[in-house]
Amino acid sequence: MTRISVTLGFLPSRRVAHTAWTEQMRTESLALLEGLLGVRVVAPGVAEDGLLDPARGATPHGTVSTLEEAEAVAALFWREAVDALVICPLDFGDERSAVKVAELLGVPALLYATAEPPARDDASLARVSDSYCGTLSIAAGLTRRRLPFRFAGIHFPTDTALAAEAETFLRAMGVVKALRGARIGQVGVRPAAFESVAYDEVSMARTFGQNVVPCNLADIVDAAQALADDDPHVIERVAEIRAGVAEVTVSDAHLLRAAKVELAFEDFFRRSRLSAMAAQCWPSIQRMLGVSLCAVYGRLTGRHLLTACEVDVVGALSMLANYGAALGEALPHFIDWTIQHRENPNWLLAWHCGNAP
Repeated sequence: MTRISVTLGFLPSRRVAHTAWTEQMRTESLALLEGLLGVRVVAPGVAEDGLLDPARGATPHGTVSTLEEAEAVAALFWREAVDALVICPLDFGDERSAVKVAELLGVPALLYATAEPPARDDASLARVSDSYCGTLSIAAGLTRRRLPFRFAGIHFPTDTALAAEAETFLRAMGVVKALRGARIGQVGVRPAAFESVAYDEVSMARTFGQNVVPCNLADIVDAAQALADDDPHVIERVAEIRAGVAEVTVSDAHLLRAAKVELAFEDFFRRSRLSAMAAQCWPSIQRMLGVSLCAVYGRLTGRHLLTACEVDVVGALSMLANYGAALGEALPHFIDWTIQHRENPNWLLAWHCGNAP
């Protein structure tokens, strides 16, 4: 796995004339989104000649207010492979064109209204924005088409509350991106008595387009045993294991076996282009190789090769979801809620064989 970057398509919706206010809302909204970590923002460009340029996805003012502009911007977002939309009516907005972009792309959307500025300082006392009312129309259009969206509220783009909403949405999209199309390795078989780690491979394929890549544990052991003791990669991995703790009180022979099987697992993970892996850890490996794999799996996760034990494929998916929410900046820990505290009902011992990064 690598760090996760989410691509957001910013859709500034406009109904009436482009004004200093709509330009300010567009500029400040872009600044908000571009200031988020782990995000790439795609937005319609401003056409230099003031005419719609479908080839570039550029509109007269960098906003969307007609169906023709919607189709051009949707094509831009498709080319840039956006993961989600952020829809903001700069004034009342145009519900048809905003919803059309969402309809053509079929990706989740974050919708928010810009707060209303002071009324005009003239006899009309007219509203400057009316973004809130337009947001209701856009939300209704998305709902009619059963398109997924989250309403972030009514904010000025500089509000910290909107920044928090945008970050939450971004991290949720990180989860979706991590899970969609994921390749999950399954090494060996689950413990005979553990029905709790059963999973539905068909649902994984239907819901997220995921694939399970199976591997026999014996093949991993064979690959490990085929490595020579003086293989440079083995020597380097043994030294790395020793350097990782203050004192290692196990034999060199044990470390050699652990290093070799770690390299074999890593090769399977990388060669199969896995997103995460669930692997057997007992009782066969102890008989076959004379080692336990808890530290090995923790070290693999520490290399961003997410590994769950006991062939817990759903556990591996949970690790992947956590990894996506962190945008790959933090590593997940695969644990079991094992022992309740004897005095405090809100405390527990979370444990799983030392399988931590």
